[in-house]
Amino acid sequence: MKPLRVGRLFQSWRGLIGVAAVAPLAVGPSGDFSDSSATRFAIAAGSGSYAVITRGCEGEVLSGYKRDFHDAAATVQHEFRGPLVLGVRAQQISGPPNVAGTGLEQVLWNPHVALEWRSFGIGGGWVTPNGANQEYSGLDQLDILPVSAHLRFGDLRRTYLSIQAMEDEPCYSSGGTFVVGIGARASSAVHLWFGVGGVTPYDGVGLLARTDIQVTPGLQASIGGRLGSSEGVSENAIRAGLSYTWTHRRYESRSEPRSFGPDSSRPQQAH
Repeated sequence: MKPLRVGRLFQSWRGLIGVAAVAPLAVGPSGDFSDSSATRFAIAAGSGSYAVITRGCEGEVLSGYKRDFHDAAATVQHEFRGPLVLGVRAQQISGPPNVAGTGLEQVLWNPHVALEWRSFGIGGGWVTPNGANQEYSGLDQLDILPVSAHLRFGDLRRTYLSIQAMEDEPCYSSGGTFVVGIGARASSAVHLWFGVGGVTPYDGVGLLARTDIQVTPGLQASIGGRLGSSEGVSENAIRAGLSYTWTHRRYESRSEPRSFGPDSSRPQQAH
């Protein structure tokens, strides 16, 4: 019998509160201000459930049950004049005690770098700590990918395809370790994104949807969710966030507002 290793999540928000006070969350870039740079701050939080499935040697399902989790994220990110983007992301994952009665919390750090142009973006980073949490065993281990990465094809101000690993904020309530989707602008103040996501902590693939609304020139609100199940066990999640983008202008530009987006598959605007 081979048990399937899926995510195991932890329970307290104390560490992330301290992180958020210093460096609120950010997402990926790609802008038009060749004469300016931009810094983005944001925070986000979510919750959901995933399936823990035990399978036999022939792949047959022996047992399955649901585990709940909460997660949150905080990042600060700076886009320089030109394509270079540097940032650091922090995430905290929490959940109820495991089968041994031990409740844990995990804080993940993710420094990252990207190159973002109007119609193409690529980036990557290091996630630490990573691997399987040794305080859990078997089905309760959370295998954390050691790297983050993304690719974007298309203009963030129109329609684009994004492919990501460990870059959503928060990662798990936003859809899972790996996410693929298509984004498009519905209006000057509303952006929509639809896709699929899975892998840790989920056992199956789920449908994802997100909406971003420009509240003020620099402030944006976002909400998203995941809908899925595995072997009859629900794997759903919801997340919400706020972000603020501060644009540093060298001089007045006639370009469109700078947009942030591929890091979490959603463009942002700021003036």
